[in-house]
Amino acid sequence: MTKAEFEAALAALVAARPEDEAYESVSCVRSPGTMFSEDCEDCYRCLYCERLRACVACTHSSDCERCSSSSHCRHCRDCSGCNYVTWSVGCHECNYCFGCVGLVRKDFHILNVAYDRAEYFERVAALGRALGLKGS
Repeated sequence: MTKAEFEAALAALVAARPEDEAYESVSCVRSPGTMFSEDCEDCYRCLYCERLRACVACTHSSDCERCSSSSHCRHCRDCSGCNYVTWSVGCHECNYCFGCVGLVRKDFHILNVAYDRAEYFERVAALGRALGLKGS
């Protein structure tokens, strides 16, 4: 097989790939196994999500990029195994973090500073109101 033949065969496979691979989702592109989601692109098996890009196995998350196995995350990038993390980058296996970068297995942090559970929720509520976030 020549280079030209290989490239032509690969282009034909890409062209034949179905665009709408998501189930019960709206405006999702190249997102196989994604269900009950909206405006997701290049995702895999994400559930109840909105506006994700290149995420895998995320649930109930929105406005995230390149995240995996995370739940209830918002505005995150490059996070994995996180839950209830907001506006964070590169965090792994964290819970309840807001505006954090590069944390691993941490809970109840704001801007990489630890708080006890009660104080975390008080500060996040105030911060959410100040930032105009819904539900804060």
